[in-house]
Amino acid sequence: MSPLLARGVKVLSEAEAEAEAEAEDVDEVVPRSATDTHWIGELSKTGRWCIVSTDGFKKQHRAESEALRRDGHLVFVLAPEWSGQPYWSKTAQLVTWWPQILRPPG
Repeated sequence: MSPLLARGVKVLSEAEAEAEAEAEDVDEVVPRSATDTHWIGELSKTGRWCIVSTDGFKKQHRAESEALRRDGHLVFVLAPEWSGQPYWSKTAQLVTWWPQILRPPG
């Protein structure tokens, strides 16, 4: 998803004192040119992540799937229609769903 959207959610999340999670764009952790295997491994060095993606990991190979599963990352793949929505509609939906995304599974 957009780095701007990730930064916006990060700032909005700061208002919730008990929130344990924060939003980061993957580009803030690893270079944009990093392969999926590389950035998944880099994220894993700092713990488990909740990954929100619009690409559906279509280019994903077995190694990426195994890394995501092994390292315990939670992955939300947004519907393909998400990408075609206007910016503010997309932003409103993400902000509406963000508390659910942060809720621990189970």
